[in-house]
Amino acid sequence: PNLDKLAQRGFVFRNAYCMGSTMGAVCNPSRHMLLSGKALYHYKAKDKTGKKTPKRTPLPPHLPRHDVPHEPADTHCGCGQPMQRFGEDVAERLDYQPGVFSVERHVRGKWACRCCEKIVQAPVPAHVIDKGIPTAGLLAHLLVAKFLDHLPLYRQEAIFERAGHLIARSTLAQWVGECGAQLQPLVQALADEL
Repeated sequence: PNLDKLAQRGFVFRNAYCMGSTMGAVCNPSRHMLLSGKALYHYKAKDKTGKKTPKRTPLPPHLPRHDVPHEPADTHCGCGQPMQRFGEDVAERLDYQPGVFSVERHVRGKWACRCCEKIVQAPVPAHVIDKGIPTAGLLAHLLVAKFLDHLPLYRQEAIFERAGHLIARSTLAQWVGECGAQLQPLVQALADEL
C-alpha cells in the first residue's frame, strides 16, 4: 500500500505507544505507526523542510596521515603560572599528490591555567574552503586538471576512485565553484591591468 496516501486519509496513529507484544511493535517516537489489517508498517516521518541533511562520509582510515600541530605562541598565563594542556581539537583535511591521497590532521592543543581558569587555543588556520576537507594542494590539482588539462569532473571522479577515495562529482563541482568565488578578486585585478 502507498503509505503516504494512507497517511493523508488519516490511518496514521500519531503518538502511538506499544501496540502489544503479540505484534512485536517497537516503541519509537520518531516514527509513525500505521496499522493495515494485521501488518504493522513503520516509516520515518519527513522533517518539516522535506530536505535530507547531507552527512559527510569520514575519511578512510587506511589513508596515510600526518599531523600539523598548531599551538599558542605563549603557554604562560598573565598571572605568571604555566598553563596545562587539557585536550585538543583535530580537523582532518584530504590532500592529494598525483596518484596518492593523504590526510592532514590539524591538531590544535587546548591549554588552561589552573590558577585563573583561563583557556588558550591557537586560532584555526585559514583555508580556501572554510570547514571543508580539501587542502589547497587538492584544489590546485583539481583546477589545473579541469581547466589546463581539459579533464572533465566525471573523469577526475573516476581517477580519484581508482586512487582509493571516491569524491562525488557534485562535491568536485562545488569545490570548483567555491574556488572561482575565492579567485574573483584576482580576476578583477587582472581585468583592471588589461
